[in-house]
Amino acid sequence: MIKEKDIQGVKDYLYYHQVRGDILQYLDGTKELVKAETTHWPAYDEHFKWLRTEITGFAGIPSHGKSKMVIFLSALKMVYANWKVAIYSPETSPPVFLFTNYLHTLTGRAVFGSHKPDKADVKKFDDVLSNNLFLCDPERMPTFKGIMERFRQAYEYHGCDMFIIDPFNCLDREWEMSKRDDHYVGDFLDHYKDFAKHTNTCCVVVMHPKASIKVKKDGFDYECPNAYDMAGGAMWHNKLDNLVFVHRPYIVTDFKNSSVLIRHAKIKKKEIVGVGGDADVDFNYKTNRYSYNDVEPDFVNEPIEAKQELPF
Repeated sequence: MIKEKDIQGVKDYLYYHQVRGDILQYLDGTKELVKAETTHWPAYDEHFKWLRTEITGFAGIPSHGKSKMVIFLSALKMVYANWKVAIYSPETSPPVFLFTNYLHTLTGRAVFGSHKPDKADVKKFDDVLSNNLFLCDPERMPTFKGIMERFRQAYEYHGCDMFIIDPFNCLDREWEMSKRDDHYVGDFLDHYKDFAKHTNTCCVVVMHPKASIKVKKDGFDYECPNAYDMAGGAMWHNKLDNLVFVHRPYIVTDFKNSSVLIRHAKIKKKEIVGVGGDADVDFNYKTNRYSYNDVEPDFVNEPIEAKQELPF
């Protein structure tokens, strides 16, 4: 039985009186408790915003646009908030492809397309690409431990705000090979989460599903995957702060259809980060950008922030 006189000092407990002052200051507007940061895509902020210390997973069937979505969202933070981004992306080979992908999104013109950017277009984003984007050499640290060591260096030297592993499936497991998939995923997410908390940054991981994906009743297009379609299954849903699926619902029957379903399968802190749910967006092949409600950020003009009315 805890005696009343000891209520102020029981070890390893926190009490309301310790945080009451912070809550009251938050209510009268003199202090911020926790605040998520805009994506700079105002209409989309209702569904999702960036919260430091969190891990967000982007998943989907290959070629459905999950990496494009991560490039798009991270580029917005680089341009409008001066975020610095470190990325491990072994599937983007040679490395120049990653930078040209970002350049395509920033300028709205494809380096390898027929509507190439000119030198003036490229020059506008030279500083951003030089000072805000850092690509880990995929040949030198294919294990999670190696990547995290390079991420720590990027945080200490460059002051990075966001870290991206794309994709998780390319990591070498080394001694962890003997572990079950769910145990390995759980250990990975625990360490990645600790890193996000320690550095006060946003961490991102991109995942592919397992080989067997459900087909719609019409027998052609695929259904949107869920957490149980990932290797490691429910562990992704349990331990990620946010889980987002990027899905092209008509990729088989109408490949040129630009419709994309962004399904927010999990948003842990809805009252801060966003309400989740589905967002029906369009992908513009020409500009390498997404639009929502016919609004496509141009990376030049400052987006008009939409006032968010929470449903609670």
